[in-house]
Amino acid sequence: MNVFMNVTSMLLRLALAAVFGWAGSMKALDPQSLVMSIDNFNLLPDHLTPFMGFLMPWVEVLCAVLLLIGWRARASALLLWGVLVTFIGAIISVIFRDMHIECG
Repeated sequence: MNVFMNVTSMLLRLALAAVFGWAGSMKALDPQSLVMSIDNFNLLPDHLTPFMGFLMPWVEVLCAVLLLIGWRARASALLLWGVLVTFIGAIISVIFRDMHIECG
């Protein structure tokens, strides 16, 4: 049973690393588009939007690399969980504000 759990954990960790590594690298290749998408949510002050547009993809890529190599995997997964919860909260706020935006 322990071997099964270890293999399952490793496969899930690698899958999560692949998803966030790809997503982060795509965002890093087009930071201007990401900044515009973040700005469309109307949640951050204008001076913070470019900073988040720069920071977000690299956080995702760094966490993906850490998940891939297995170092600080739990901390990386927790940080990515926070990113997802934040994004879901932003989407919920857009729905409640009856906004129609494109986010990517």
